[in-house]
Amino acid sequence: MTARKLSAFAGLTLTAIAITSFISVLAARSMSVTYPSAQIQAVVRDFSLNNLDGDVVHLKDFRDQVVVVMFTDPRCPVTNLYNTRINQLVSTFADKPVQFVSIVSGSKVIDPAFLTELRVQRRLLDQRFPTLLDPASQVAHSFGVTQTPAFYVVGRHGVLRYAGALDDDRQNVNVRRNYLQLAIDATLNYSDVQVPETTVNGCPMVP
Repeated sequence: MTARKLSAFAGLTLTAIAITSFISVLAARSMSVTYPSAQIQAVVRDFSLNNLDGDVVHLKDFRDQVVVVMFTDPRCPVTNLYNTRINQLVSTFADKPVQFVSIVSGSKVIDPAFLTELRVQRRLLDQRFPTLLDPASQVAHSFGVTQTPAFYVVGRHGVLRYAGALDDDRQNVNVRRNYLQLAIDATLNYSDVQVPETTVNGCPMVP
């Protein structure tokens, strides 16, 4: 191979390496996408999602109430550990201006079999709150959700008052602090939420 051919070959090799490196960088960036989290004491952006009946539900529909937004997944074992406690909280605040809303995110919500699963679970658990579908996970991203179950308390006029776990023991063996109930009570009473943020320790959210 002549010197000219060697030089040309080396040039092509370096170009290929450079292109490969550039693609790798782009791939790495696309895999590490982060989304801004909803901020405590900031106004939560309005959203609209379909419920299981195909009706559109807006967050602003509940602006005169305290809204508990719950990101759940019936296939997440940690979410299922909280099903009874969620129903108990719904009953506790049944006579108060509190609206509970469950949001299930990810492309799975367009699967008819999954929707059937949701409806069956809703009936078996006697869930008395709407389940909303977030197929592109846009609402989940706007709240900064990365794991389920995750709970948010939105006060009157759409201000975020709490973000995090329901309580301090997902196994429900030795619960000492029911963060969500305390946050709802404080919001109803126009008081400061003493613990406005906690860590969620559940199942990674599936796109």
